[in-house]
Amino acid sequence: MNDEPRDHSGIQILLLLALGGFVAHVIVQYRRGTLRGLIALFWIAVFGAGAAAAAFPHASTKLARSLGVGRGADLVMYVALAGLCYVVFRLLVRQERTERRLTEIVREIALAERRRRDETTPS
Repeated sequence: MNDEPRDHSGIQILLLLALGGFVAHVIVQYRRGTLRGLIALFWIAVFGAGAAAAAFPHASTKLARSLGVGRGADLVMYVALAGLCYVVFRLLVRQERTERRLTEIVREIALAERRRRDETTPS
């Protein structure tokens, strides 16, 4: 027996429009060269999975129950939270590396300027 509703609720439509916009943005960023191909494909897959969960909430609930989670929305939130934690961690690691490299570059420039000044200053 199929108890899945045929109409889509307002929130489903809004989610599908938003996720479609996100996919369009990823494609634009890829074409501009801002995103590499694999990264673009990853985000398209993430947003596509979100769209599938929004469009077919009963299917996501079935998947969630098979994984021991009560509702599809809960599964989506757990996966999203884990993904966001990973992304934040990666961004923090990248920021630390960038700050360390920037410090090295500034130090090299300062030392080069000091040597240049010492060489041009009469003794």
